[in-house]
Amino acid sequence: MSSPLAHPPLIPLPRHRPTMKQQNVAAVATRNWRGESPEERRVQRRERLVEACIEVFGRLGAEKATIRDICAQARLTERYFYESFRSTEDAFDSVYAQLRQDLVDKVTSALAQAPMTIPELAGAGLRAFYTYIKEDRRRAQIILIDAFYANRKSANRSRTAIKEYVQMVDRLAKALYPELPPEFDVEMLAWGLVGMAIQVGTIWAISGFKKPIDAILSHNLYAWRGLQKWVEAYNRSQSMVPASAAAPSPGKAPGKTARKTISRTAGRTRAA
Repeated sequence: MSSPLAHPPLIPLPRHRPTMKQQNVAAVATRNWRGESPEERRVQRRERLVEACIEVFGRLGAEKATIRDICAQARLTERYFYESFRSTEDAFDSVYAQLRQDLVDKVTSALAQAPMTIPELAGAGLRAFYTYIKEDRRRAQIILIDAFYANRKSANRSRTAIKEYVQMVDRLAKALYPELPPEFDVEMLAWGLVGMAIQVGTIWAISGFKKPIDAILSHNLYAWRGLQKWVEAYNRSQSMVPASAAAPSPGKAPGKTARKTISRTAGRTRAA
């Protein structure tokens, strides 16, 4: 027989009654204030925190930034920081994702309006990229420097973003010149060209953007013009007409294919 102490009687415990202060806090959290709902106020607090994160990460760098710095900049208590983010790493990832999407929108918009040739597309995309980081110097610190070293998640996202640009360049080149020889590795070349653009942008930002943007563009475009020259030389040697100048088949115009490539890249980036 089991001991009666093994099954103590269920004694109802007295209910905990919230204090008046707790009741007031709960009421404030769920009621409208100055015509704004709790959800609207929460969204506004997050926007203030994101702006504060851009300022603090862009000025101090991700390694030195603290939750206290961000909250002081936003003029909010740490309680509200944790309402939106789990940590400084989480906050950085959110800010990086937002800036990255802004950049993608700028670049894809510029590409969509450019003539469908390799040098023109490269010039439009690079100008949009360099203009974006120069307009707000904090962006360069976040996108070009800290994004690769702040934490593993942001580093993976950065590598994924670069890969998406590389694949877009690869598809654009093949759409404009579908008769390129299979041994010509456009994707490998694109890795080098995109990497060069990022490295040049990083050095430019660290030096305080001293050189004019046209000089930075000119140095980058030497390599892109070299790709164009190589394609033209190959076409001449094979007695081929560049796809961009040939009469396209119905529904298979290289320019249309290239523009679809730009649109698909932008769509995939938004979904990421």
